[in-house]
Amino acid sequence: MGVFKSEEKGSDVNVASQMLVDAFGNKFDAAIVVANDFDLMGPIRIVRKKFGKKTAALTPGCNGRDKNIQLRKVVSEAVKVGPAHLAAS
Repeated sequence: MGVFKSEEKGSDVNVASQMLVDAFGNKFDAAIVVANDFDLMGPIRIVRKKFGKKTAALTPGCNGRDKNIQLRKVVSEAVKVGPAHLAAS
């Protein structure tokens, strides 16, 4: 079994919008985002600074390349998820 790559247009906007709405409604203490995209940096910054929420990013990596350095800088905690983690899940 392999890992399939799927991309949806607008999914980042949906995740960001829902995270902000839920933070505004105080619906969570911490958010975990599984992403490898720095488009979520702005909303994550807002969730951390304006609402005081903890954030974590599980960042899928491939072949040792770290494309998500910027995203990892804005979260409370970041964990790299390698191909072996994905295959085992």
